[in-house]
Amino acid sequence: MIPSDVGNWTQYIARLLYAFQFSNDIPGCVDRVIGLLKETPWVFGFGPDGLDLMGLRPAIASALASEEPVAKLIPQRHSEEICRAYLAALGARLDDPRHQLDAATDPD
Repeated sequence: MIPSDVGNWTQYIARLLYAFQFSNDIPGCVDRVIGLLKETPWVFGFGPDGLDLMGLRPAIASALASEEPVAKLIPQRHSEEICRAYLAALGARLDDPRHQLDAATDPD
C-alpha cells in the first residue's frame, strides 16, 4: 500500500535533496542518508507527526519517472542529472533488502 501523501512526492524529494545540496559525493551521501533514515528518521521530518517513512521509496520512483525538474525543488547548485543520479542511487540502496526501511524504523 502506498501512503496517501506520496501523491505529492516533492515533499519527500526536497527533504532528501537538502541532505545532498552541499555534497559532491553521491555514494557517501547515500550512506549517510540511509544511516540517518534508519537511526533518526525525524531529522527528515518522518514519523508520527510528519511524512510516512514507508512512502519514501515510492516517492523516489515517482520523482525519477516524472518529467518535472527535481533540481529546482530547493535552492542548490547541482544539475538535474546529478540530482537524479543521487535519487537513483538512494532508491537502489533502499531496494537492497539489507537497507530497506520498515515500520520498525519509525520512532513511534
